[in-house]
Amino acid sequence: MKTIGLREAKQSLSDCVARSQREEILLLRHGKPAALIIGVEGHDLEDLILQRDPKFWRMIRQRRSEPTPFTLEDVERELPPKRRRKAASPGRRRRS
Repeated sequence: MKTIGLREAKQSLSDCVARSQREEILLLRHGKPAALIIGVEGHDLEDLILQRDPKFWRMIRQRRSEPTPFTLEDVERELPPKRRRKAASPGRRRRS
């Protein structure tokens, strides 16, 4: 992790953002931690937002603690025969 003073970061923000794609950068104000720059290029915006949303994670924990109402087999039984998933033969790949 690279550490850099806030004043220096202001003068070279573009460089800090580029470098943050390779390593985290800790910004210091008067020698004390003030912020952390983490590169996120190539990540999906929605994923980044959800990763930081406590309400989303509470909902996930709650849902995971509930019993599963349906199994995959239950759902497949309800599908019409043409829509049912066919077991892939050994050595054959399913097309996506």
